[in-house]
Amino acid sequence: MWESKTFQQLTTSELFKIYYLRGRVFVAEQQRALNDVDQHDLQAIHVMNFVNEELICYARIFTENDHVTFGRVVIAPEFRGQGHGTTLLQKIMATIKEYFPGNKIEI
Repeated sequence: MWESKTFQQLTTSELFKIYYLRGRVFVAEQQRALNDVDQHDLQAIHVMNFVNEELICYARIFTENDHVTFGRVVIAPEFRGQGHGTTLLQKIMATIKEYFPGNKIEI
């Protein structure tokens, strides 16, 4: 089930699942020593897809200076290669259109 929420609308369970998936991929799998949690999470629109209550893909969208941007785009490893990335990108673009109409997009 696809959802788009502000940080304030996220449940604690959803927030845990977001940070867990991002940690699995960006920190553990990619072996990147980065602080994944930052101030952008607080202002972002969080786009997520759940299957049987499991977060399978995610991205965040936020404004920065004079443009809108998105990042932390992630697909759970066990759900890759099934077209979820394409659908996620479509959801990102639709969400930008809804929340930030007419804004320039920079990645």
